[in-house]
Amino acid sequence: MDIKGKVVAITGSGRGLGQAMAHHLARKGATLALIDNNEKDLPKAAKWWRPPAPGGGLSV
Repeated sequence: MDIKGKVVAITGSGRGLGQAMAHHLARKGATLALIDNNEKDLPKAAKWWRPPAPGGGLSV
């Protein structure tokens, strides 16, 4: 499936499986909306993030 340029909202993205999915989808070129119920986890999750593929983006 081609998700390049698509916006993907990922719940639980501060850690674990949600964070792994965020890494995977970012590598595929998706624009990410990271969502987590623990506010402390999101800055850590966003810190690693750099646009790994052209056209990718991030919203926390």
